[in-house]
Amino acid sequence: MLDQTHLDQAVARGVITASQADALIALARGPAQASPAPAAIPYDRFAGGAEERFRIANGFNEVFIALGCIFLAVGIMTSFSWKGGAGSLLPNLNEMALWSAGYLAGLWLLSEYLTGHRRMLAPSIVLVIAMCLLAPVVVGPVAFANLTADSMTAYQPRNLTLRFLVLPASVIAVAGLHYLRFGFPFSLFPLAISLNGILAVLLALAAPDVFAQSWRVVMLLFGIATFFVALGFDLSDPQRQTNRSDGGFWLHMIAAPLIVHPLMPSAYQNAGGVLTAFAALLAIAILIDRRAILMASLVYVMAAVGYLVSQRGIGAAQAVFLIPVIIGVGIIALGSGWQAIRRLVWLAIPTLGPLEALRPVRTRT
Repeated sequence: MLDQTHLDQAVARGVITASQADALIALARGPAQASPAPAAIPYDRFAGGAEERFRIANGFNEVFIALGCIFLAVGIMTSFSWKGGAGSLLPNLNEMALWSAGYLAGLWLLSEYLTGHRRMLAPSIVLVIAMCLLAPVVVGPVAFANLTADSMTAYQPRNLTLRFLVLPASVIAVAGLHYLRFGFPFSLFPLAISLNGILAVLLALAAPDVFAQSWRVVMLLFGIATFFVALGFDLSDPQRQTNRSDGGFWLHMIAAPLIVHPLMPSAYQNAGGVLTAFAALLAIAILIDRRAILMASLVYVMAAVGYLVSQRGIGAAQAVFLIPVIIGVGIIALGSGWQAIRRLVWLAIPTLGPLEALRPVRTRT
């Protein structure tokens, strides 16, 4: 049977909203005790779906506990100077690894409580970052075994680089296990960054000339691949009511700069090209209801607008005023009418295959 604890956990995980939980409680009480469901307020839309969620804390108490986790993590990182004096590390890698493994185990146990039991967002983010920083130290003896300043010259750069890949691989292991254990969306962020980094290094080792000449294409392909993985999370939760949607958000945050940077030409060489690329990215962002790709484009758009303004003979002082105003008004207008714009765009599209799951509810027939 469901009880209040289950409902509280459902609200904390974003499965249902607080108003929906209250309605269920009223329903369970029966007609005689049932109270009318509370009227929906604008905040509920952000908690229950409908809007792109950016959740890093469920309340100020989480921020307070996260601050404690930050102090704990800083203390752990600075503890490595205890035995070697100020500014130095522990005497050897093996001892550092043992200390780090102990710290990592302790932080994992803390995650069992704060992430697994309390379902706290902000402290969990801090703990994931701290554990991902400790993981490479734990495997440090593997990466740097028998290496000295003299012996490093005896290794081929390729073999030396392959040995160092164990460092980001340890981050993937910790973040991946954390996601499998707790389903915590932010865990996908360091996991995807490290995985993209490893793949890029392996490709650079396998085909260095091709990588050097086509690194923009490689970055774009990695970004597109990450984008489609994120889109898979979105399609699995089109109403954005579960943690899968939050996982998609963090993956989009990684995919966006990887896609935007290779596509955007220099604003001072082709301002029109920048604005054209931005328009295409804007269309994609509206269709899938994700703004991260636009955030990654803003620097290029500002440069393009600045170039166009300067071409009209406007002085620097006036440009400093005009550029932020133009960009600011555009962002406010776009953000304020985002859902209305989405409905208009989707009304003009008869069908879009698998992406139909992302069609706004009001435009469905």
